[in-house]
Amino acid sequence: MSVLDIVLWPDARLTETCVQVEEITQEIRTLAQDMLDTMYAAKGRGLAASQVGSLHRLFVMDIG
Repeated sequence: MSVLDIVLWPDARLTETCVQVEEITQEIRTLAQDMLDTMYAAKGRGLAASQVGSLHRLFVMDIG
């Protein structure tokens, strides 16, 4: 999997409306895994798709 670049403020993508995920496709599964890899690499607890430049309504979180 991949560690993605994290988008920082004031990047315009952070203010755009994200689209709802209608179906969990392989693309969405890969995005979610890449987001988890990115979150852990950044020592984070949660990450929204828009924070990695994807305009999907999706987030990942580690609650452990």
